[in-house]
Amino acid sequence: MAALITLELTTQELHLLRNTIRARRIYKPCQHTLARGIWQPWMAPLLDKLSQAA
Repeated sequence: MAALITLELTTQELHLLRNTIRARRIYKPCQHTLARGIWQPWMAPLLDKLSQAA
């Protein structure tokens, strides 16, 4: 079971994290060896959570 962690972010911090993960999302369909590690499967739910928080 995953533990729930509560964290308070400023608006700027929230936007920085969300935009960083959104930028990495363009590498999701990429099959190139070097680009494969940029997007990780756990980033999709995190992006959803950050988008809801914004």
